[in-house]
Amino acid sequence: MSESAALDAFQSSCHELYTCFVFASDGMEKLSQTLPVDESKYPNQKLYIGNMDRGQGPAQSVMSAKKAIESARRDGEFQDMLAKSLLVRLYAEWEEFHRSQIAHEYGVPNDHVLCGLMGELRRVRNWIVHNRSIVKRDVSRISVLPWVLKEGVEMKVSSQMMREFMTCANNMKVDLKPTNISLQRP
Repeated sequence: MSESAALDAFQSSCHELYTCFVFASDGMEKLSQTLPVDESKYPNQKLYIGNMDRGQGPAQSVMSAKKAIESARRDGEFQDMLAKSLLVRLYAEWEEFHRSQIAHEYGVPNDHVLCGLMGELRRVRNWIVHNRSIVKRDVSRISVLPWVLKEGVEMKVSSQMMREFMTCANNMKVDLKPTNISLQRP
């Protein structure tokens, strides 16, 4: 087992983005509970978000207050959007920066840095970005992430799935081919 400053840096980035996810998820849920929405009196009530002073211009966002509150609930649509965005970003950080830093540390080409978790995150990212989150047939190749996913069904990323991803990220193993070196935090 070897040490890697680049792997530590990637895991630190995972921690920051997960903290962002938790704060944002908890915050949006709590905020939605404080909104003065009365569907019984105002069934089509709108939520306007934008300039605090109406004289400064129009709202930047207008949507159904009911949909906003439902979307902000735990494991709702907003949390799913945020989770998917952060997973896509994490994969980009891995692929564009941290993987090459690990390769540089050990004097190997980038494609010699292998990680089962990140290979699976690449598939998840591709479903999100290229397939509107619909799980593809290659779901059978997901074995590190303990997620229950079904081919042909839209993937919704729950808070539980994000916790499971972080457990995997905290224990991730990186192999270097053709060497026999493995990197993993103790």
